[in-house]
Formats: sequence, structure tokens, C-alpha cells
Amino acid sequence: FMVQQAQFASVYAEEVLGFKNPKLGLINIGTEDGKGREMDKQVGELFKQNKALNFYGNVEPKEVLSPPADILISDGFTANIVMKTIEGTAKGMGTMLKQELKKGILGKLGLLLSAGNLKRFKKRMSPSEIGGAMIMGLRGVVIKAQGASKSEGFANAIVQAANVVRQDVINKVSSRLGEEQ
Repeated sequence: FMVQQAQFASVYAEEVLGFKNPKLGLINIGTEDGKGREMDKQVGELFKQNKALNFYGNVEPKEVLSPPADILISDGFTANIVMKTIEGTAKGMGTMLKQELKKGILGKLGLLLSAGNLKRFKKRMSPSEIGGAMIMGLRGVVIKAQGASKSEGFANAIVQAANVVRQDVINKVSSRLGEEQ
């Protein structure tokens, strides 16, 4: 199933995001081939063997925000832990940064001068910017919005779904999967 997930993600990256031959990374505890759970080793080998995938290799979670690959694949449990850890870290770092910038006159001046930059940074880290996660299937398009999504997040999820439909991603994935059988 993770090979199919990788195929789907590759077509999505090509057709909707505009990547040419996107590199695929497998989230794992180390970059070496022998690292990780047995499942991760097996999936890595399947990715390597699949000529339709441009497999980069294993990617450690510490690289998720600036990855060496265009697509990161993992099982749902691991991916959820990674995403929730990033979300919690970002929130905690934001709180600490605010606390520090509110200390002393220079901190407050720095906050005033960098307010626009900080707002843009916060927006880049917002789950609402993405819209949601695609629930992959071959019968239709489903975007699952993040639990804390507000109207902007739902609007972005609708735009995301519309782009998937416009680019005919479902049929292109079906064709690619059919070619492999």
C-alpha cells in the first residue's frame, strides 16, 4: 500500500504541484538502508525496485521542514507523530519567542520592527495554508481538513480538491497503477 501511496503522491506532485520527476523520501530513523523497522526496510527496498518512482532514500524526521526530497512517505502512525511533534514544537517555540521579545525595551522594539515578518512566518507554519491531507483512493477526491481548521483552511482544502480534479489526478494514478500490474 505504501508503494501505491508513493505513486499517488508522485502523480500529485507532478500534476498539481508542478514537480518534474519528484524525488521520494521514506521517513525513517536513519538515512542508511539497514535502519528502521522491518516494514521500513521492506518498503525502502520496494521503492528502490520500482522504476516509476524516483526514490531518494531514507529521510530522518529532523529534515522534514527542509527535506532533501520533494515527497516524504511514511506509515500513517509515524506520519501523525511527526506532524503533531512539528505542530507542538512550532507552537511552543512561538510562545517562547513572544515571551523573550516582550522582555525589555530592546525586545519590544525588535518585536515592533519585526511584526510583519513574524506574521508571515506564522502564516507559513499554519495548517490552514495547506488545506488538508488527501485521503487517497481511486473513486473520488477527499481532503481531510486539520481538526483546528477555520474558514481559510476549509477554503484552501476546496481549492486543493479542485486542483486534483482539474489535473485528472485520479485517472492518472489509476493508469499508472494499472501499468505496473
